[in-house]
Amino acid sequence: MCVTSVNYIKSYNPNANLERNKTIGSINFSVKLYAISKQTEMKLEIKGLLDKVTYARNNSLHRSPEEKESLADIKPLFKAAIKKGRFEKTENDKKIIKEYYYLKFLEGRDYNIVTFSIVELRNIIVSNLNKVYTNND
Repeated sequence: MCVTSVNYIKSYNPNANLERNKTIGSINFSVKLYAISKQTEMKLEIKGLLDKVTYARNNSLHRSPEEKESLADIKPLFKAAIKKGRFEKTENDKKIIKEYYYLKFLEGRDYNIVTFSIVELRNIIVSNLNKVYTNND
């Protein structure tokens, strides 16, 4: 892997564990997105939306068709889990809360905003690459 890629990500995401990654493609998208968002003027709303899109994509890849849940199915469990204090929540409570927000995200999503956020990420990356190449000339 290009050492500069690792150094770049490490400089903006010092907690990233990159020792085992052999290529830039093997680094988790969220780790790269975090570094880019810290280095640029990326709006928090765009980063949050891209994090949710990534979670939705990954989640849909690992689900079997039998695992389909609806907001109505999970809402009672969510209400019970969300009422618990921060230190009272079990790993299962956290999973239920994350699942509820995932389903809520999917339901009624305006995908034009998702598309806009992806285009905005591309523009941020291109703009910063242009700065790097301009500064190195």
